Amino acid sequence: MAEYGNREIGIIQDALKEIYDELINGGASEFRQQILNTLLQGRPDNYYTTHVSTLFEAYEPLEATVGDLNLSTMMNYAFANLDVLVEMGAVDDLIEPAQMWTGYDETSEAVLDIANELNESFDFEIDTNQDIYDVLRETTEQLESSGIKVKDVPGTLELQIRVLDDMKNFEIGSMYSAWSSTEVMRPFTVQLVEVYNQIENLPEELIDELYVDISDNLSLKEGPSDYLRAYDNPNNSQAKAVKNVIKYYLEQLGRQQTGYVNFSSVDNTFYDGGQMMEFYEATDQVAADVGNAIKPNINLFLQNAVEPTQLLNSVKSFEGITADDFPYQIDKGYMQAYNDIIGTQIINNRAIKDVNSTLEYVEGYNFSIEDFADELNIKTKSTPTNVVDLDEVISQSDGVDNLNKSKEIMQKNPGMFRRIFSVLEKLDIGDQVITKAVAKGLPAIGLAAAAPGAAIAYTAYEMSILLTDAAQAYNKMQTTDEGFWENFGELSDKYSIAYKISKPVYDIILDSLNDDLTTEGQDEEILFSFNR
Repeated sequence: MAEYGNREIGIIQDALKEIYDELINGGASEFRQQILNTLLQGRPDNYYTTHVSTLFEAYEPLEATVGDLNLSTMMNYAFANLDVLVEMGAVDDLIEPAQMWTGYDETSEAVLDIANELNESFDFEIDTNQDIYDVLRETTEQLESSGIKVKDVPGTLELQIRVLDDMKNFEIGSMYSAWSSTEVMRPFTVQLVEVYNQIENLPEELIDELYVDISDNLSLKEGPSDYLRAYDNPNNSQAKAVKNVIKYYLEQLGRQQTGYVNFSSVDNTFYDGGQMMEFYEATDQVAADVGNAIKPNINLFLQNAVEPTQLLNSVKSFEGITADDFPYQIDKGYMQAYNDIIGTQIINNRAIKDVNSTLEYVEGYNFSIEDFADELNIKTKSTPTNVVDLDEVISQSDGVDNLNKSKEIMQKNPGMFRRIFSVLEKLDIGDQVITKAVAKGLPAIGLAAAAPGAAIAYTAYEMSILLTDAAQAYNKMQTTDEGFWENFGELSDKYSIAYKISKPVYDIILDSLNDDLTTEGQDEEILFSFNR
């Protein structure tokens, strides 16, 4: 098979863009943008959009109006293809049936038919006794500015078919260079977004595994380097290194997609001798490894996932497309997260579609998250919240003594805790406290998620530990030369799961409590003296 260089691919692509612009009134880039949108997200009415189905659907209106194309534009495309093959010395190397010059004799005959008809019906003077290369070159020259349309010459039908087949073949090679696989890249993008967003809060062992899978292997054209892993990473954090590599990979992919849309990229998996496919095959292996790492740890991601049902769907086993299969796709939330990570809008906000068919399936079958996970044969460690004994899980993780201590504190200070929780409600218990701090500690006590009541109860436990610590630190500040922050954290760091993970968030909570309680006319020391 002939291997085209960047220049040769660019020549053919320019001729292709000329056809698109004529048939779509200058809308070649919009045409490709819509193709890319469909590849990335699918469509609400067709969740299983593949490259072939997307291409054929996009080409339907073009095929219906190809008769309105200037004949000179179609002949220019045929000549551009032949010209680069002659220049490469590769006319005899073609083996792909869809390429118009693979059938050299048949295409040559179709060109001669057009030249003869132009001579007979339009008084052209094309010398048809010369080499087909020269016949075609001369035909394009004499057609220039003639205004003759494809439909004006009945003998163009055979070449129309060959040109359209060749255009589709070239276009799908460009599509694969921008988005290599709907079955792989849609779920993999969902997973990369979640790893990027959550890796800093994952257990060390899982961070280690993802570091091995991603930091050395995730690449497109240019592999990850020591410089990339160390960028803005003075502490050599594995989590930050993984985020750096994911961001750079998605940025490379974004540039690839932008180049596809605006015709500036000359990457084409069908014309470059397989170079791009080698990169994508390596990506497929990374995708498999990342999926295998996430699946048994899915409970660690679900609480803060952009869309839990779609994340679950991304780690299911792919067994082909069936009527009852849950579709792979990228919904609006993940598409926007992808755009945010790379810092540009590959798909603009107006075009991002809410196509969460996964959620529609789940709601249609009246599934819970746990039911859906079971349907996909994915195990989660979450316990139904209506049977959770928070006393049991806390005592198992932190010990009975600590649980009893927190209860004692709350029982001795009911008024204080009523006021504390009124402040926490103002902070929005479902967002500021739970998702940013307490929720990160839930997996450590066996809960992937918690209902509001259970979450508030756990927050009470965490706050009792925190406030006990604060009170002791305040007492030491009053009775010694040591400052408050020199002692604060002693108990919290030892007994509080969420405090270890999210100390900055707890600092915000303390400040909010102090500000709110003191504005109600209370002594500013009351916050730190409630358990004396």
